[in-house]
Amino acid sequence: NFSIGGTAVNPWNDPLSLAFLAAREVGIFVATAAGNSGPTPETINSPGNVPWMTTAGNTTHHARFDNALINLSGGAT
Repeated sequence: NFSIGGTAVNPWNDPLSLAFLAAREVGIFVATAAGNSGPTPETINSPGNVPWMTTAGNTTHHARFDNALINLSGGAT
């Protein structure tokens, strides 16, 4: 679990994001805090905005989020 973040950046140019990609490639599961900064779209910050990590956030409204399986290997789910 990684709960430190900053401003959203391009994950392909960010050393921290690329380190988490390398961890994933060797089988290490990484979860991070969303670090969201508001109720508007696209407010999840780095490193939570990368597609190869699980990102968790908190909510204060009654929205429902269903689980979904995302296959990052490019194969069939």
